[in-house]
Amino acid sequence: MVLDMRWRTVFLSLFLLVVVFSSITLVYGENGIERISSFVVYYGDDRVEELRMFDLAILSTLLEEEIVELNNYGVITIGYVSLTTVGGWEPWTKNVSDDMVVGSYVKWGEKIVNACDCRWEEILLDQAIPYILGKGFKGVFLDNLDMVDNYPFMKNCVKKSLEILGESIPALLLLLIGVLLS
Repeated sequence: MVLDMRWRTVFLSLFLLVVVFSSITLVYGENGIERISSFVVYYGDDRVEELRMFDLAILSTLLEEEIVELNNYGVITIGYVSLTTVGGWEPWTKNVSDDMVVGSYVKWGEKIVNACDCRWEEILLDQAIPYILGKGFKGVFLDNLDMVDNYPFMKNCVKKSLEILGESIPALLLLLIGVLLS
């Protein structure tokens, strides 16, 4: 059963990537985004020359100058943030107290944060998203929505967080990976 859940998650994640990135037109704010025909997911650094060949790049939020350079090349830069986990590298991790953690994601060495905790919602809205946008990213890539498979009590809270993010920051391009929350 665990294997079935993993395959379901992998399949659904790949399906969402195909749906999101295959010849679609995205619009946010007053700026229309042209057809996106190529994208890359890269969490390292020092690859501006290679990354500038893509229409859209999902990148580590720890990058600095690379974001400005890629934006200048016309690449749509998207900053990574997990909606349900922290790995210890994020600047906002220090504000996640132990009582907000509901488990661990051993594969990636991350803590699973209770998405229903209002403090986590505040961290996302008041720290994580402003940090990412303040660096010049044009949008946010939200990962680990599929934690609701293992923590079903968080499903409605994750949905609510997505609604709040969409309403609070209407000009923000949000890309999602994980599970469809129906």
